[in-house]
Amino acid sequence: MDEKQMKTSIEPGTKVSELLETYPQLESDLGEITTIFENLNNPILRETVAKVTTLSQIAEAEKISVASVVNRLRVSAGITEYFHDDESSDLANSPDWFDSERIVKTLDATEMLGKGEHPVTIVLQEVKKLSDGEIYQLITPFLPEPLLENVKKSGCKIWTEKKGNKFHSYFVQSN
Repeated sequence: MDEKQMKTSIEPGTKVSELLETYPQLESDLGEITTIFENLNNPILRETVAKVTTLSQIAEAEKISVASVVNRLRVSAGITEYFHDDESSDLANSPDWFDSERIVKTLDATEMLGKGEHPVTIVLQEVKKLSDGEIYQLITPFLPEPLLENVKKSGCKIWTEKKGNKFHSYFVQSN
């Protein structure tokens, strides 16, 4: 993933113009998802509607889940599918390894991210300290896609769920 792609993550709030600037190959996917963007080669459409329309708005207009829109685009872009749009915890969809009793450390990075600080170094150090079966929880106001990719590369399994307006990501060492 190049630096430009790290800055433009594919999330519900991502604007269509930003998405296509970073991932031009997703134009046909957008055309298949919504009739609004079937003709993205129209310069007027690109300069107007695409600059203000988010993926969340597309999902709402098409009456489909935002997770299906975001995840389809992520898969087409070669990004691991992480986004869940459940408004509350849905433990029926949690992975086999998840048990809230096994959470040993939690970092709510909301304030840190609000100050422009990035928790990636802290999180990577903390997950290395996990013993077998222990779970690390990270809470963020948005899906921290580049951080999740780094944690996955460190050998962890990841599960993310949305609770209210926060994303709760859980990490466990995969042995």
